[in-house]
Amino acid sequence: MSTTDDVPTENFSIANELIAARAARGMTQGTLAEASGLSRSAIKSYESGRNMPGSRELKVLCDTLKVTPNKLLFGTEDLTFTGPDGTTAERMQALLRAHPEEPRILRAKLAALTPLLTQDELNGLLVLTRSLVLARHGKDKYVAALLHLDRLLEKLAS
Repeated sequence: MSTTDDVPTENFSIANELIAARAARGMTQGTLAEASGLSRSAIKSYESGRNMPGSRELKVLCDTLKVTPNKLLFGTEDLTFTGPDGTTAERMQALLRAHPEEPRILRAKLAALTPLLTQDELNGLLVLTRSLVLARHGKDKYVAALLHLDRLLEKLAS
């Protein structure tokens, strides 16, 4: 998952999308910094892949560049992540190939990293997860998963 410089590869996909979105708007790092209110050094660090924007910065960048968070994070405006043939599974497989670790390892990493997020970042992650689950599985499975979680939490509380 890392490059030779130990910078996570997902940073580079965000960096590339940020550079492309900025170029498409005809902006320099300086003009993007001025328009967004973020520092030029922050913009430079995001574009180099050294740092990732937080949820607040991501929102500001998206508003300024007129792109969705999906575009910067995943390289597509398509909220359902469908592939060229219209299948969600193809896009999910492509994401797993980009991150070749087993899904259970990815889930464990996600569980380990979420305590490090702010409340706003957790809310953003929940919105993104909800969108993915609804797009891939539909409302019935989404509601069923939440009901199952509610039952588990009730058992833990008793």
